[in-house]
Amino acid sequence: MTGKALAAALLLLAALAPPASLSAQEAGIEQLAWLVGEWRFEDEEINGEYRETGTRVCEWALGGEYISCESQGVDHRGRERSYLWYFNYNDVEERFEITSLFQGFPHKTLYTAVAHDEGHRLKISFGTWRGDQIVIDRGATVTYNGSDQYVWGNDRFRDVVTRR
Repeated sequence: MTGKALAAALLLLAALAPPASLSAQEAGIEQLAWLVGEWRFEDEEINGEYRETGTRVCEWALGGEYISCESQGVDHRGRERSYLWYFNYNDVEERFEITSLFQGFPHKTLYTAVAHDEGHRLKISFGTWRGDQIVIDRGATVTYNGSDQYVWGNDRFRDVVTRR
């Protein structure tokens, strides 16, 4: 390979390589790729009796622009439920968004999230449609340990999720 060809190849490789210090927002949904896989969860109310255990399967959806997570759970009374989450990065609003649909719950829950620590920590705000508006009335933090577990929680609940 000639010197010019080698230089051109190195420039091409440099142009194709992702920057080393992209913020989560700049990198988009790829920062949440750690969600993709099969998970087992244990959800508990901090100051109450509610408990739920189940499984969650997350996969790429809609051409890789979303991550879809489907959960199947059983609560402490033996009631089963299913729910779906769709995670995406909205590059117009420059934020992560999550839409959730729950079996037996008429409201859609809508979330916005700000990523920190290369997407391993999300600060989430969420609420539901109430009348003509979305009421943002709660928040949570999701923290991923980098390999096999994440915790989604706030002062009311704690959801510990472990890779299967």
